[in-house]
Amino acid sequence: MNEYKIFLERNKAIRLVLGVLNPKSMKKHLARLLDVESVGDKLSATIDSRTGGNMLYIQEMIASLIDNGLLVYSGDTVELKEVSERSERGEGCDRSVTEV
Repeated sequence: MNEYKIFLERNKAIRLVLGVLNPKSMKKHLARLLDVESVGDKLSATIDSRTGGNMLYIQEMIASLIDNGLLVYSGDTVELKEVSERSERGEGCDRSVTEV
């Protein structure tokens, strides 16, 4: 730990501690990340349970869901795709959202 303090002093770096987001704040953060007014309950519950409210994990999980085409936009709302929706569209991803 002493080396860490020396590093901070030499490089005039600051330490930024990010706390976890509660479910309500996380839902607002998700809406901002996805540029929508609201986020579906299934999506926010999945993100919350998989990330524990860690902002960096949230961003990475959202990026992965986008990359894998697992989000559905409906007007100004976004939700997770249902497994049957992915299969019908030929996106037969055998991996579930919990594995992403």
